Amino acid sequence: MSDTSPELEFSLILHPSTLGDQEHHVDTVLADDVCVRLAKRFGVSEVSRVRVQLAIRREGQGLRAVGAVTGSVIQPCALSLEPVTTEIYAAIDHSFQPESYIQSLGLDPDDLEADIPELMSADGAEIGGVCLEEFALEIPLYPRADGVALTSDAAAELGLEAPASPFAVLETLKKNS
Repeated sequence: MSDTSPELEFSLILHPSTLGDQEHHVDTVLADDVCVRLAKRFGVSEVSRVRVQLAIRREGQGLRAVGAVTGSVIQPCALSLEPVTTEIYAAIDHSFQPESYIQSLGLDPDDLEADIPELMSADGAEIGGVCLEEFALEIPLYPRADGVALTSDAAAELGLEAPASPFAVLETLKKNS
């Protein structure tokens, strides 16, 4: 059986046995070719200056990674299509535990409110993939260039209803009096 899962652009696999009692620090800037692949994966024009800074320590049978992923993303404005640059800061604070430990907690995996640790395989914790997920979650879905707004005329052209002015009710009262 072949593995059809996509290869991660940034992989960082650590096993608790390699850390001992020492905290492990990661501070790396992703290469330009990796950023190009991330831009394609995230559906944006450009990703640059992605930096991963983590402190990783043993926790129970697994690991805890705390730190941040930062970088820059360029994507088209949702209204004008002009390029919009967004500086990304994604905080990282994740626990990675083996499946046996997670099952012993008795948590419902479908409970969205539960703080369930990330699954750690026998090879170790894939910390890089979680960092990329957190980075991607910080990318705006509908970025707007400075000074660009959806006007009533533009909304009508698109067949959309423009947002009502907060003073529209007062204007109606004025007409009725």
